[in-house]
Amino acid sequence: TTVRALWQAIGQASKSLHLEPFKRVTVKIDPFHGNATSVRDFLFHVSTSRVRLTNPECTLKTEVLCDRSEPTIEILFVDGGRAVVRCGHLSCLEVLQTVAQLASSHGQGRPADTPGGAVPARI
Repeated sequence: TTVRALWQAIGQASKSLHLEPFKRVTVKIDPFHGNATSVRDFLFHVSTSRVRLTNPECTLKTEVLCDRSEPTIEILFVDGGRAVVRCGHLSCLEVLQTVAQLASSHGQGRPADTPGGAVPARI
C-alpha cells in the first residue's frame, strides 16, 4: 500500500542520515504551526543513538517558539558553512532527504546543492 511504501522510504532516508559534516543542528519549531509534525518526526529520527553516534561532537538543539513561524532547521557545518532548511511545506521524508543530501554533498567537499527548502546562509 501507499502508506507502507511511505514508511519504508522514511526508514531508508533515516538510515542514510549522518551528522559527520555538522557541528550544530538547531531545530526551531512552533508546535501550533500547521506542519510542525514533519519537523517533530525529523527530530525523532535525528535523535536516535545510531544517528547521534555518527558525530558525537554535533550539538542538537531544539528551540520551541510561540510565534506561528515556519519550522526551520539551521545547520552549522564543521568548516563554518551554514544552511537553513525551511520546512513549512515539506513532509518528513522530504526533510530527511534534504538534510541527508546536504550532509553527503558537504561531506564530499563539493558545494551543497540546494534541494527542497534548503537555503545556504552567509554570515
